[in-house]
Amino acid sequence: MTFLIREDLIEEYNKGQRLGGGCSRTAKRIERGTVVKHGSRNANKMEWNIWNTVKDTEFAQYFVPVLAHSEDFDYIEVPFAEDVDWYDRKDTVHMRCKLISDQHRSNWGIYDGRICIRDYEYFYDQLEDILKPKNWELHNDYHYSDS
Repeated sequence: MTFLIREDLIEEYNKGQRLGGGCSRTAKRIERGTVVKHGSRNANKMEWNIWNTVKDTEFAQYFVPVLAHSEDFDYIEVPFAEDVDWYDRKDTVHMRCKLISDQHRSNWGIYDGRICIRDYEYFYDQLEDILKPKNWELHNDYHYSDS
């Protein structure tokens, strides 16, 4: 299990560029080029648990990985993923897990050349259910609104 050095992380996080925030966390891009999410320990821990469940499977390619976390899960660190220009990709489909509930368009990004979910702490069901192909579908977000 990887842990972050909390003192270094807090200093970098405080100086970081705010990328966004939701109801439970704030995300900032830090000097080393990664993103740190700070806020709800439950949300961070769930995202870590989901990543740990999929990381060595065929489904890992659809997620932005969790690189590390603080011991208390106040912070998690993930790679930076570019925003998706949905208009330019209006004919593109991507895999989507039906068990992840908060899947509005801004929760997706381009990582390693693929459309991946970059914010996935809201999850229905048991973690092992994420590994069942019946819970996945091809999806196109171009026709959906964030409003």
